[in-house]
Amino acid sequence: MGIIVVVVLLLFAGCVTLIGGAAKTVNDSIQSSAATSSADSKSSAGSADGKDQLKLDATASESASVSYGAGGSMSTADMTTTWTETVTAKTTDFYSVTVQDKSGASDAKVSCTLTRDGKKTKENSATGAYSIATCSDTP
Repeated sequence: MGIIVVVVLLLFAGCVTLIGGAAKTVNDSIQSSAATSSADSKSSAGSADGKDQLKLDATASESASVSYGAGGSMSTADMTTTWTETVTAKTTDFYSVTVQDKSGASDAKVSCTLTRDGKKTKENSATGAYSIATCSDTP
């Protein structure tokens, strides 16, 4: 009976080692592929230093609020008719700007534009009470 327990434990330990080794190999492969993909995208897009000038614009026919930022880091501001922010962004940064009417007027208009290194990448608009326009830039 004791030998059976030892054999079962050895088989179990061997399986755990085999699965752990396979998981490590897959993880290493994924990490290597991600690093190569990231290096390729940096070299083929954007400026040489890996940063772009990103201009964020928002307009509103009346009072509005604007939310903007990269990824999970968002800022907000109140605006009347126009709002502009220019930032230096990493070539790989995802940026967005959202403008929402605060007046509640049925004919309110809002719009947003994103321009990366002088090239307009996104433009959007909306009309109506509390309307929302969102522009996202995915490099």
